[in-house]
Amino acid sequence: MRGQIDTGTDITFVRAHVVTGLKLARVGEVPIEGLTASQEAETFISYQYAVRVVITDVMDELVEVAELPDNQLPETELLIGRDILNQLFLGLWGPTTQGLMSSDLPQYPL
Repeated sequence: MRGQIDTGTDITFVRAHVVTGLKLARVGEVPIEGLTASQEAETFISYQYAVRVVITDVMDELVEVAELPDNQLPETELLIGRDILNQLFLGLWGPTTQGLMSSDLPQYPL
């Protein structure tokens, strides 16, 4: 499954139809605050699920993710939030569109 990195969200989301297709068991719920497509503030309750997140050669962990309703960001199946991103070192070399993702943090202060 392909995902999209979102540095503006605290938690990782998976699309509702993915939850259904994988028959994930609900482990909780969380209130979600965000903006709609019309830029209006919206709060809704999202169910949480425990899933194994694997990023080849970088990460293999069980994390809790929230369900992203099918009417939110319809082109995205997985929205990778800061709960996962804060565990990684990410680099992007702009014009080349090449990047780096590692679980090994650099040994110097940023």
